[in-house]
Amino acid sequence: MGGWVSEDDVYVKAPPTEVYRVLADLPGYPGWWKGARVGRQGELFLLSLPVPTFLPRRISFLARVHGVREGTGFLWEITSSHLSGEGEFWLERYRSGTICHYILRVERARNPREPVRHRWAVRGGLNSLKDLLEGRAEGVESLGVGHGPKD
Repeated sequence: MGGWVSEDDVYVKAPPTEVYRVLADLPGYPGWWKGARVGRQGELFLLSLPVPTFLPRRISFLARVHGVREGTGFLWEITSSHLSGEGEFWLERYRSGTICHYILRVERARNPREPVRHRWAVRGGLNSLKDLLEGRAEGVESLGVGHGPKD
């Protein structure tokens, strides 16, 4: 399977600079992304992320960060035995906060479920990011997902 593109986004009531500071610090992910594990292999990051489903599942991949746009986003090249492609975080100021976009471009996937699992794992992380920056207690579900608040 190849040529699969997906976009997901979440509104975070925090300025883009604050969202970027947390998101661009890959080694810091385990501090706020429940269940995330991050290691290093030279310039590559080894990420192991939980997939929020009713069955415990994880995805693991190597990420090479590139295309850094200070304060507004970055790209990472994704390599694993299950999936290869590119992920892009792009931050857009919106009202009193930020829309955090994640775009996944898959070049190769072992099966059609792999891009979906990757998307779910990143979505779980985006919700954790939202909870962290909006001061929610751990375990409280994020509700304000989508293209901004209804104010």
